Amino acid sequence: AINAAIMVGVLLLSVNQRLGKKLVVWALKFLQKIKIIKDYEKRYNQVEHENKALESSKKLLGKEIEKLKIDIKEQTDIYKSEIRSLNLKINRRNEKIEKINKIFTETKEKLQTIQDEKTLTEKKLQEVENNHKEQNKHAEKSKNIIERLAQW
Repeated sequence: AINAAIMVGVLLLSVNQRLGKKLVVWALKFLQKIKIIKDYEKRYNQVEHENKALESSKKLLGKEIEKLKIDIKEQTDIYKSEIRSLNLKINRRNEKIEKINKIFTETKEKLQTIQDEKTLTEKKLQEVENNHKEQNKHAEKSKNIIERLAQW
């Protein structure tokens, strides 16, 4: 019960020091009257000591939190800068990839045109060869006819 009273007193002191002190004094005097505690001054000093320790811990914690906030902001700024830099690099690489893809597409289209021209040329060559064969057949027939006529 005493420990609980001390803890309540410490909490009240940490929330509102004036109200907390009045409540702690009242509680300690009450506990002394009902003979739960013997030495009011000793208990009050313990509560005060705990309160001071708590206050210094709160101040130290506040300072550490502020330092951490600053560190987090600095790290966040660094990361944001690095992300911007990486995004720029990615954008440049994407532009290069787009150029390469465009060149690839153009080259592919040119290759297709060349292949189409090759196919057309091969067809024309086949036609020429077929015509040449036909002409050779006609020439052979004409030669045979001339030779027969010459024999008569």
